[in-house]
Amino acid sequence: MKNGPVFIKAAYKRKDTMIARFKHLIVALLSQLRIRNPIYFMKKKILRRVLMRKMLNSPVQELALIGAVNCKAIVENEVLDKWIKDYGLDLSNILPSEGNLAFPFFNEDVLKLLVDSKFSSILEGYFINMYGCRPVLQSIPYLVISYPNISHGSFDPKKNNFPAHWHTDYQSEFTVHVPLGEINSSCTHTVYAVDTHTSFFRPPSDPSKIKNIFKSFCGRGDAVMLDVDGWHHGHLEGSSPRLMVQFKFTKGNDLLNYPEQGITPKARMQIERTKNNIHTFDTIKRQLRKDMVFSQSISSQIPMLAVIEDNIKYYHDYI
Repeated sequence: MKNGPVFIKAAYKRKDTMIARFKHLIVALLSQLRIRNPIYFMKKKILRRVLMRKMLNSPVQELALIGAVNCKAIVENEVLDKWIKDYGLDLSNILPSEGNLAFPFFNEDVLKLLVDSKFSSILEGYFINMYGCRPVLQSIPYLVISYPNISHGSFDPKKNNFPAHWHTDYQSEFTVHVPLGEINSSCTHTVYAVDTHTSFFRPPSDPSKIKNIFKSFCGRGDAVMLDVDGWHHGHLEGSSPRLMVQFKFTKGNDLLNYPEQGITPKARMQIERTKNNIHTFDTIKRQLRKDMVFSQSISSQIPMLAVIEDNIKYYHDYI
């Protein structure tokens, strides 16, 4: 039959189209019902149950139970003071702004935290038990400064560049915050809905329904560890700035590589905002040049740090 192969190819194409439409319909239906990936979260629930029976009375168990944990005294005060001095991060040098300030933050001290610290040990135990793999840096670490010039009540997501609405991040994404100063009710802090990191559902449209809350208050040098499959948001307070090193991990998915077409206008705005709202940005720039050289010396053969080699490109946008 002369047209046989053509007919078969057309039939397969129609089948593929129908499957694609069916998948799209299912995704749309789940989204309408505010339901997340049911297979992923069912597996996560089962593995969490196994972990909690196996690792009793440990920080890993607490993390699996709640989705968030505060790991005390991870960075010594001497190291924090050195960072503040070397990067010119005295609070008097920072101006309030309409969005977060941020710049890459990767140096020898940060590397030690990633490969040999209490928080890295807890994180590895969590990932191995929950996902069957070790954590991978999703992006180069950043020093993030939150010093809003607005109150939380006047936050407008269309105008203000803070993650101040209830949301979740990439699947399997995990965030660690190491503050350079105490985080309390007078500064911006992350609010987390307890035990939502294995929920089938997205955050409700009515935030008043969220009752059981973990507030990320902590001392300087602590590590607040958050499984951001869970619902969370930044609560804006502008009495004093929050300065923290932010680490992002996944099980290897959704790496935040430098865009081939260059950074987005939104990212460009954040860089300009950072330059304009820190009086000592020239000091930061000098330190970033040193950090870039150090980052280039890191072996790309270390799986957890593979993204560093790519993310070095971000330094050029700051210096």
